[in-house]
Amino acid sequence: MVKSTQAKYRILGLVGRGQFGRVYCARDRLSKNKLVALKDLEQRRLPTNQFLRELRFLISLRHINIVSCISLDYSQNRRYLVMEYCEAGTLRNLIEQNLREGNLTAPSFEKRSLHLRQQLNLVLEVLSGLIYAHSLNIVHCDIKPENILLKITKSGWQAKISDFGIARLGQENDKSDNTGSPGYMAPERFYGQFSTASDLYAVGVILYELLVKERPFSGNPTDLMYAHLNQRVKVPDYIPNSLKLFLYKALEKLPARRFTSAQQMQDELRLIIYSESMLDGSNNELLLTKSINKLHLSFKKTKAIIKKDLSEPIAALGFFDNSQDQLSFYSATDYLLEKRNLSLVFNLTNSYEFKEKIIDLIITKNQEFIVTNKSISIITNNFENHQVLYFSDQIFHWAIANTWFAILSKSIQKSDQLRLQIYYLANLDSPKILDLAKTDIVALLKISKHHLAIVSNTNQRSNISVISRRGNLMAEFGLPVRITKAIASCEDAKIILITELNYMLIVECKPYRVHRIELGYCPQLIKATKWGYIICQGIIRQGETDTLLNFMDDLGNYVGDFAVDGLVKAIACISNYVLVISVNLAVGGRLLILDLKQLELDLVF
Repeated sequence: MVKSTQAKYRILGLVGRGQFGRVYCARDRLSKNKLVALKDLEQRRLPTNQFLRELRFLISLRHINIVSCISLDYSQNRRYLVMEYCEAGTLRNLIEQNLREGNLTAPSFEKRSLHLRQQLNLVLEVLSGLIYAHSLNIVHCDIKPENILLKITKSGWQAKISDFGIARLGQENDKSDNTGSPGYMAPERFYGQFSTASDLYAVGVILYELLVKERPFSGNPTDLMYAHLNQRVKVPDYIPNSLKLFLYKALEKLPARRFTSAQQMQDELRLIIYSESMLDGSNNELLLTKSINKLHLSFKKTKAIIKKDLSEPIAALGFFDNSQDQLSFYSATDYLLEKRNLSLVFNLTNSYEFKEKIIDLIITKNQEFIVTNKSISIITNNFENHQVLYFSDQIFHWAIANTWFAILSKSIQKSDQLRLQIYYLANLDSPKILDLAKTDIVALLKISKHHLAIVSNTNQRSNISVISRRGNLMAEFGLPVRITKAIASCEDAKIILITELNYMLIVECKPYRVHRIELGYCPQLIKATKWGYIICQGIIRQGETDTLLNFMDDLGNYVGDFAVDGLVKAIACISNYVLVISVNLAVGGRLLILDLKQLELDLVF
């Protein structure tokens, strides 16, 4: 069980701080794909007897809803518990996200990532872990959202109980020990008494917080102790009656009046979930979560937008700042690249014709890249320097940085392989070439100035491979769901994914963390900005397809929306708050300038 190899793990980043030390995301050097959590147990804060107590409990606990302990590691006079890694954070993170998205003054669950059914399922899983722990006569004594870790699943999250640092055996009774978290402590815990019913009381507080968006009692530790001992819990009227009765029983002051066991509590909650009253739509406000926004079918009339109709729709846009007092951008139809002046309301300044179909524009600090279905043109100094690289087979995917770019295409030599070519702009004649196994590629993304990522699908899963610009595989991450769209964030090492089940994942690669956001629809386009994301949702209005622009901040919180006529095909960010938008109409196209400062968005520019 004890490991002493100092360089066994490579730490990728800090992911949390606990009562007795820090928790890191790390990669096992012997298995590059395996991620672990290293719990740094500071000896001055965690006495040896308490450390051995937690280790004893973790070794004996093996359950799908309890975080597993892999090993104990000593490194440079420090102690680490090597634990199962849970990439989706804690239940506390999820509650806070849900709180930001909702309106505390009303019981509506719209615009929230956590549906009622998902909330109850998470509680069921916590109870499953407690059923197992209690069967071994182990009482956790510190059940709270911070100690419930989450893993991403195909349809949601999986809950896992962690941190058995103050757990007790059922026969122990130390009245001098009333450590714990006052907001979740059962009344008897304040007197050093505990039992399995104490854990069930804490689960009741968690369920109350999930449903009501606040704990039943608040205040400083003294206030909390008084409230848990003396004040009756009040459950709001909008909570369904079956859940009200469940909460009142879970939060009884006397242990004997609560549920007799975690099994009984789980059975009754499961009956509530599958009861006819919870499925017949009588509690729609609680049970039915729509998409992340309401569709505003009446389009806003505002001075925030300037329009210019065009004879041909624009397929790609790219922003180019060529002076301090003049803003310009590139736009491209199928074969024509045009440079326009923004300050003169889209005045055309130059145009360049291409023989191949233009499919993308990417503007970096020093160059403009025009991607066609057969070539990449690299432009500097307003077309004075113009290099073209032709490819014998069609380009599948591309990723472009300021000093390098990468192309992923079919291998000419081997039909079962893909070829990744990484070019340095200083030496285009000698690309780095990697042959890769053929998979269902979703995207090739530049995620930092030194790294790119390949997002691919295999069977019912997806994979993210992080590769350096020198062609070295740095890390691989797997997800239990297939991906339909992927883009790079404006932040380094962050990727935005849309799954086949129409939810969004914000993936941080260092350290590896996954943030899940419910959408309920398949976006037609995603755009990353410095302040967050624009998710384009197609809507049918009077028989025609229009677009709702959903705005999210950098954490994925919904902050507002704006509807435009037509189908949005491309977006360029001219500044933090000014967008140029290309729209396809039934006949021709349209360019729009949208000033976000004029909209009612909860954003700070």
